[in-house]
Amino acid sequence: MTEGINRRKFLKNSALGISALVFASSLQAINVASSCLLKKTSGSLTISEKNLMDLYKQAMDYFYKKRYSDAGLLLNQLIIKHPNVLYLYDGLARVYGAQQNLYNVATLYLKGVNSNPQNAFFYHRYGLSLRTLCLGNAVQAQRFANKHNISNLYESAAEQVLTAVSLNPKECFKLDLKDFPRLLKRYNENPRNLQMQLFLSATVISQIEYSTASVSEKWTTSRTSGKPAILLADKNFANRKIKQNLHSG
Repeated sequence: MTEGINRRKFLKNSALGISALVFASSLQAINVASSCLLKKTSGSLTISEKNLMDLYKQAMDYFYKKRYSDAGLLLNQLIIKHPNVLYLYDGLARVYGAQQNLYNVATLYLKGVNSNPQNAFFYHRYGLSLRTLCLGNAVQAQRFANKHNISNLYESAAEQVLTAVSLNPKECFKLDLKDFPRLLKRYNENPRNLQMQLFLSATVISQIEYSTASVSEKWTTSRTSGKPAILLADKNFANRKIKQNLHSG
């Protein structure tokens, strides 16, 4: 692990692309943020007046209107003031994903891990963002690996999710972790990728097998449906939370 730890419409045909990443438990930190109040003072955001969730909704309104620069600017400001609020990172990841900038998504979640070294959700997001980067954009992946001196970026991705599982053994983390060898095999068997094969060491594969033994049966069942189990559970949770906040806002 290094630096603080050790697809046009991005991956359109992959159920494990950025959309899966950003919807996975995307509002888990909502209760932490709901009491934070902000206001604009001299161009910066400080505590007072405006509810953090209102500002997040404003940023996402920019996003849906494809005003990506405005959405990104606002979300970045909010993250600076609230570096522990996970759904702000997820919102900004959606902005970067819509711009097909997987490199920035990975950089964003690395920042989140460095700011929240004991939070399993940030390791999980960072690991999935690195995996998506490896599978979705080899050029950006190599650039990221070079910048952060990572010799095996795909393995580093798996290590982040292993860390998430060690901190919080959530079933959805384990299901995502167990996907790594299967996605690796699928990627390497694609003739287009013969010159840029990905690898996992025997040690990491063994760690994955050990850490995911308890979800093997569910993983086999859920993956035969072609949809990640995490979407079935956590996307519904996220939608419920959004509705609750819209009604209470």
